[in-house]
Amino acid sequence: MKKNFFPSVSERANGYIYLCSMNIDIEQWISDPQRDYKAGVKMLEMATNNSQLVRVFSNRSPRFAMGDLVAELRKVGGRLKNYDVKEKHSAVPAVPPVVESAKQMIHDTWVRLSKIHRSMFETGESNEDASVKKRLELMKEREPLIERYNSIYEAKEEYFAGRVSEEQLKEVMEGKTLDQVLHPETHKVETPMQQMSDLQLAKKAKAAKAAINRAKNQLRYQQDTAAKKENPMPQCPKRKEIEKKLTAKQDELAKLESELKRRGC
Repeated sequence: MKKNFFPSVSERANGYIYLCSMNIDIEQWISDPQRDYKAGVKMLEMATNNSQLVRVFSNRSPRFAMGDLVAELRKVGGRLKNYDVKEKHSAVPAVPPVVESAKQMIHDTWVRLSKIHRSMFETGESNEDASVKKRLELMKEREPLIERYNSIYEAKEEYFAGRVSEEQLKEVMEGKTLDQVLHPETHKVETPMQQMSDLQLAKKAKAAKAAINRAKNQLRYQQDTAAKKENPMPQCPKRKEIEKKLTAKQDELAKLESELKRRGC
């Protein structure tokens, strides 16, 4: 299904960026003395749901239809500009700084996507290896930007609808998805320790205890096992290293035992 230039809020959040960047392409095409007629028809097809109009231009001779095609695309560009102006003037006055930052991030991401979109258009539809490789590289670069644009845009709209707080909007701007912010309980990330089985935890705790005993013996007897007579390790770099490892193992054991206790083991 073709998109038109004036989608709803939800549609804008799921792909409006492609259509916005098209306005730049239209202006470039119109100002180019060597403009390609087929490229102009393709732009018209992407910008309108009027398939009959597109079919008319597809079947007409470029020699006689170029002027009409330019005029039609100029109308489309003009409507899009008016739409953008309306969007700017519809903003709520005196919005918080975090919301202004979100709007700026949306704009900056839009600019980057527009450049990628133009590069893809200029690459053309050739199946030559170089063209295919270039398109794939551009698509790979574009994907995370689209996700970022959509996430922040949707969060901003939800803020104005009263369903998202400033703090939640900030979390989205920092990299989380809106769903992660609104439903953190379903996106809880387990630590490596929490991902272990009971048996794995028990083995890990046993190994930590053994390492602690070895470290204590090294400090007290200068060997891994206990001796009849103590032979404390003197103050030296090696002793400091062992003491550091001992503290780390003791902290690890405390966490392991706490997790085992939480599980009732």
